[in-house]
Amino acid sequence: MAAVSAMALQRVVVRMMYDPAFCKRVYANPERALHDVPLTPQERQWLVTPKPSAYGADAYRSHRALTGLLEEFPVAGALAVRLPRGIQRLQQFFATRAFHQCVQARGSMAAAFGAYLGSEVFRSRNMPSEIAHMATVETAIAYVRRVSPTPLPPTESITTETPFGLAPWVVLLTAHPAVSARYHRLLASLQQHGGSLLEAALDTPYRLPPGSAFRGKATTLILVSHIPDSDGPTLEGMTDDLGKLLTAAKTPMRLSDLSALAEAMGCEPEEASDAVAELVDARILNPHPHPAVS
Repeated sequence: MAAVSAMALQRVVVRMMYDPAFCKRVYANPERALHDVPLTPQERQWLVTPKPSAYGADAYRSHRALTGLLEEFPVAGALAVRLPRGIQRLQQFFATRAFHQCVQARGSMAAAFGAYLGSEVFRSRNMPSEIAHMATVETAIAYVRRVSPTPLPPTESITTETPFGLAPWVVLLTAHPAVSARYHRLLASLQQHGGSLLEAALDTPYRLPPGSAFRGKATTLILVSHIPDSDGPTLEGMTDDLGKLLTAAKTPMRLSDLSALAEAMGCEPEEASDAVAELVDARILNPHPHPAVS
């Protein structure tokens, strides 16, 4: 219990260092400000023992953190920066409920920031959902970057009965059909800036290519992956049949069942086996440690 309490205390300290308004609320009324955090009265008192200025001693802390986040969200970030008061809107992330919940629960900061970029805060009149769409893509990219590779079992141990599932470094993203092309176009424009992606994103006079609104409710699946030992994350479109096959593979199943599913979609038996084998070779499908679903 003491260890849990100590971790909770440390996380509150982090929140106070990043959010001056929250820090003021803690000093004003520790019990009310921290009613949802399991701390003892003594621990709450420890938080307000130093001078309030101690929590703001590093004036550039949130600036550095925002810089790191924008490096992972260059496209959505570039669009956000170009909105009126764009930088200020981004800096407000550290005062949001999403940020505080993320820190206190030790969640994914990239996921929390991506959700913030997708919120109403960044809706523009002409392109109401563009930043949200780009943030969804970059949240998926941030996720696959963080997945640790797992070693493959010996080839001779793999049979048609071996369970395979969608690899952990692969995300199937449901998005508007125009999202992938728009993302690649914006990313290419930032890459042509001459500086780093971050410099390009923050260079507001640098003009990004115009786009059109994402109209209609049609969706498609995008394959976001970061294959171990590859150059980096990739973003690819898929046929409907491949999307259905990989969606089914979210639940691990035997290779023979995956081939049978491909056959049911219209492939010849040999073609189906080859298609599944290619997905295994590409490490889109990965051996699963648990028994396959019958």
